[in-house]
Amino acid sequence: MAPIASSSNASPSRPQDTNSLVLEGWGQGFMVGSLAVMTVITAANMKSKKVIHKFIIIELLLAAFHGTFIFLHEPAYGWYLSASAVSLNVSAALHNLIAWMKARSFFNIWGSRFYLATLLLAQVYWILEGYANFAFFNYNKPLFITTRYFEPLFRDPWWIIATCLLFYNIKHAYRCTFCDLIRTSPRFGIMIFLLVISVLLTIVDSFDVLGAVHLAIPTGVEPIWKFALVSKYLCDTVILDDFKSTLDRVSAAFFSNLLQSESTPFHPRGPNGEAPTRPDCIHVTHEIRTLSESP
Repeated sequence: MAPIASSSNASPSRPQDTNSLVLEGWGQGFMVGSLAVMTVITAANMKSKKVIHKFIIIELLLAAFHGTFIFLHEPAYGWYLSASAVSLNVSAALHNLIAWMKARSFFNIWGSRFYLATLLLAQVYWILEGYANFAFFNYNKPLFITTRYFEPLFRDPWWIIATCLLFYNIKHAYRCTFCDLIRTSPRFGIMIFLLVISVLLTIVDSFDVLGAVHLAIPTGVEPIWKFALVSKYLCDTVILDDFKSTLDRVSAAFFSNLLQSESTPFHPRGPNGEAPTRPDCIHVTHEIRTLSESP
């Protein structure tokens, strides 16, 4: 979300008071720094033949531009903000495409077609939003004040659907629980945690944009969407591959560990508290004791 004054009569401009400027600068620094670290980690772990890995790199780079406009002043401020907002919107669309690529195995053919068709149609709105953003921050035309309320509707449903499909398939298609998967692969647990956090932060940000809640933050500064964006993109970075192959590997490791633990015999301590004896030595030990006790 681009910063915007709470009143429709207010002229859009760079934050002027110290509190707003510091908070916005800190938020943008947090976002760009996080995206930079994620880009380096992804580049270090990516496979050249994996298209989804390349898309994740592009997604991160495109989003980072919208975290640098605070350094500029008028009139470059409005121009750069609007241009970087387009880059951010493209990154959001790419994030939804990556979500489909990760959850593709959970969709049937018609589900995939519906997902991709609606995602493509949503780009018509983002073209309008790009114009409205530019007209608002450079010529003070109020169309953006109306169109911005639809941003959550045209940005978030797709990746949230992919997240819900992941949770549904873990619950119904695999014979191990969330706790089993998390114990087997802490990295997978981190991804699940980030998915939940990103959904919650997106809901809070949407309520803030729609005016359903009023956060105690300076007017025109919205740090919540930056936290939501970082947590969403961390989900792509923590585990680069698709959900099904990841789940198959983790569940296979879980059942392998389970079989190994069940195949290891348990030998309790003796009545006098002596240490457990290896199974292949029990018979020999019994014979030694018998010989020592015989007259």
